Amino acid sequence: MKTILHAVCILACLTEILSGELIVQSAEYGTVEKRARVKSETLEGVPNMFCMVLAGNHLVDQDPAPWKAKTLFMTYQANGKQHSVRCGEGEQLVVGGGAPKTARNGSFVGAYLGKGRTWSNITDKVRPKLAQGSDFNADSVMPAGADKKGLKLVILTNIDGELRPSVLKADDLVRIREVSPADAPRYTSFHPGQVWYDDLGKPINAHGGGILFHDGTYYWFGEHKTGGWQGNATEVGVHVYSSADLYNWTDRSIALAVSGEPNSPIAPGCTIERPKVIYNTRTQTFVMWFHHELKGQGYHAALCGVATSNTPQGPYTYLKSFRPDDSESRDMNLFVDDDATAYLVYSSEGNATLHISQLSEDYLSTIGKFIQLYPNNWREAPALFKREGKYYLITSGCTGWDPNAAKSAVADNIMGPWIKLDNPCVGTNPTNRLGPDKTFGGQSTCVFPIQGKKDRLIAMFDIWNPKNPIDGQYLWLPVSFTESSFQVTWRDEWTY
Repeated sequence: MKTILHAVCILACLTEILSGELIVQSAEYGTVEKRARVKSETLEGVPNMFCMVLAGNHLVDQDPAPWKAKTLFMTYQANGKQHSVRCGEGEQLVVGGGAPKTARNGSFVGAYLGKGRTWSNITDKVRPKLAQGSDFNADSVMPAGADKKGLKLVILTNIDGELRPSVLKADDLVRIREVSPADAPRYTSFHPGQVWYDDLGKPINAHGGGILFHDGTYYWFGEHKTGGWQGNATEVGVHVYSSADLYNWTDRSIALAVSGEPNSPIAPGCTIERPKVIYNTRTQTFVMWFHHELKGQGYHAALCGVATSNTPQGPYTYLKSFRPDDSESRDMNLFVDDDATAYLVYSSEGNATLHISQLSEDYLSTIGKFIQLYPNNWREAPALFKREGKYYLITSGCTGWDPNAAKSAVADNIMGPWIKLDNPCVGTNPTNRLGPDKTFGGQSTCVFPIQGKKDRLIAMFDIWNPKNPIDGQYLWLPVSFTESSFQVTWRDEWTY
């Protein structure tokens, strides 16, 4: 059976609803080849769940050996009767508080759990959204006025052969609701950590992003995320938005799309992170770099990807992926100096050491000139910027998706020496009550100047949500300078 990318066919049933044994049958041309009993598991506080994951063309973590099949059937016992549901090629099986249903091309698969909830309450709203490849949330599937208290969404995802359960509360889900374009808010200020809508009424989807300013317009490039654990892999590509005022953003669609060729380095399921775009005035080309990991290899490839376009919004053409100066590269950023020389700053050597590499004149490669910055200090998420001849750097520690304390540094020359500074963050995020020791719950991704405003810069951070990446939020905060350092100060709402 051919399944869809990482978000493969997933079966999840509560024992309160489906009693007796749960059996999956592999059927090819009408012949039953194998059966497997499903084990009962406990997943993140949701007890007594039957679960099974069908990955690629085979069954994961079951004995005997996996089999291949074009069609699968789930057979279950309920109310003293045996029932069977077919899951055909290209379909995913969604199970709720009642009879399972199949849906084609779903962006993720989950089971809504709640006392008194039945599948008939939500199937008419869920299935059309799955068929469109859309993400859905508590508001979009529950009837108007329904009590969402205690409702949970369970997402089971197979990532590189490992089952990743996620349990989300309804309060988490409603944050990603969409509004109609007519009701899309018009902003006159920044609201850090709040859902930020584009001109279409959709939450902006540009995580790990960077800003390009060109011909009077700002362009925001970032990772297009989807729902569930599989949303941490790249299924769509790099999203781009444009703005004249930095408050209101217009969706310009996908700047760099994943390839339709299954053997492409940027096939769906690869990892494209922290995309940054700079403009080369010599070649009049827009050049995108990104952290690139190959599908199915975790974070072992440690590559930089490069793509180009003749227009800022794209589409961008993928050129190549490689290790800059023969070094591992994960979290990365770009910086263009006043003389148009460009640099790549990136986490290397297993994330233990930062590197800064000079780029070629066409911005498509490195030239072998680089420095190692703070060996064995374990820093990532670098953002480099310049003010009055001094170079500044902000980074985070290496704690996975969890926030940690930011650190900063300053230099008179980009190639060093660099002098360590203190944590630049000041204040507390009232929503999560996190302060400087957790960078307000975020992680740095970019610092950029506001055009026409002297000494006015914005620091961009991401609040990651690995269980449901599409619901990650953004922190944009003002940067101020002291005699020898800089600060990033929390603001509930602010303007420039």
